[in-house]
Amino acid sequence: MLTPGLRRPGGTQIVTAAFTENDVLADPDSVVAKVMAPYGTVTTYTYGTDAELTKLAVGSYQLAFTPDNGGRWFIRWEATYTGSGVAISEETMLVQLSPFEDGISDVYRG
Repeated sequence: MLTPGLRRPGGTQIVTAAFTENDVLADPDSVVAKVMAPYGTVTTYTYGTDAELTKLAVGSYQLAFTPDNGGRWFIRWEATYTGSGVAISEETMLVQLSPFEDGISDVYRG
């Protein structure tokens, strides 16, 4: 799980991933990030196609996305290497419930 903090719906979130080959940072042939919202919708971002997924340095990538509601969000990174297969990592992010975005006036009492 990503570092805890006060994450709010509607605020841009930044997540990063680092990819290595033989314990050295290396660029994969392709990088895809998938984000699953708490309600199950999956959005896929592809490096080189989607502006939200950028390269920071060799083997280091960043995704900027904006959660539209509170709950547990899931992020999956998929990196493809010719001849080596696919490297996958997953993480979660907890976004605070918000009466403004989630439509619940007292999110802690229901």
